Amino acid sequence: MKPVNPVDVYRSITNKFPMLTQHVSKFYSQRGQTKAAWPKWCFLPERGWDLMAEAVLGREPVTTDENRWVCTQVMTLSALGPWRYTQGIYRVDADLLSELISTGFDGPVPSERLARLPEWSIYVETPGLMFDGDSVVGFWVAATCSSAYPYGDGESQDERHSLQFCLLVPERSLFRLEHVPLGAWTVREAIERKRATKERVMSRYGKIMVSGPDADASEYSKLLGILMYICSDAPEIDDLKRPGVGPIKPEPKKTKHGWRLIPAKETRVWTVGHNIGAELRRAKTAQPGELRQGTIRPHLRRGHWHGYWKGPRTGDQEFFYRWVAPTFVVPARPNFGL
Repeated sequence: MKPVNPVDVYRSITNKFPMLTQHVSKFYSQRGQTKAAWPKWCFLPERGWDLMAEAVLGREPVTTDENRWVCTQVMTLSALGPWRYTQGIYRVDADLLSELISTGFDGPVPSERLARLPEWSIYVETPGLMFDGDSVVGFWVAATCSSAYPYGDGESQDERHSLQFCLLVPERSLFRLEHVPLGAWTVREAIERKRATKERVMSRYGKIMVSGPDADASEYSKLLGILMYICSDAPEIDDLKRPGVGPIKPEPKKTKHGWRLIPAKETRVWTVGHNIGAELRRAKTAQPGELRQGTIRPHLRRGHWHGYWKGPRTGDQEFFYRWVAPTFVVPARPNFGL
């Protein structure tokens, strides 16, 4: 199969929105200047993409097909729209990627951490990843909120925050849309909430099902397992062409037309876990005699929650949980024949 270029896919989707840059700049300039505020980690709320889709349609949708089209565009733009300004391609070391996929993530969803993606939207290459029977060569993901406006009755703020995915599936239908609600719950609970609230959330689009049946929680845990490493405190992310430089979220620049966000001129490839992958390969090829007796082989310890007490020893202390990212464990003084 011919390799799929994410830039070509991105352009094929966004070319139908010729005013994308102007629309984003206008909407983004409202941040902090109106009551319609949204979290700093969110590039634009879904309402911004909703207005963009309706502008292309020329009016608010009235038919079921129009509702379906607008809903699909909103979900797609939420994941892909911000990528225009960074175009970061995250290339995870093959052995590390295999470990992250097989380890997955099934604990409480660390919402705050996952909302801190290194860029507004990232594209992660995932050769060999199977998601609900589909072969996924890569995916875009962005942290989004469903509105810039006050939350409705009975709807908590957490339930309106989510990770929006656009999975690239060349063999089936080009791409597949998925999202994971962010909140104080496990992956399984997140998917159950998604199923239970889908009809309510989609009611403004005619109560249609645009993403099909939800996959099992174990499938989503693969995606979250990859993201948990990328969003960890000290991930090994490096620029392929400019080593030592890390990804950032760009700030608006002053132009003769005012402050504007400038789209990236080209893609930027970020290598992820190169050194960890090398250590994993050395461990896999090590002969029995190359490790000292009584030691364990180097391995990737799965991510987990760890409890801590915070405060003075003689005063009031607070117990809290901290997410410990997947960590490469090297036994004391292994002998690789060096």
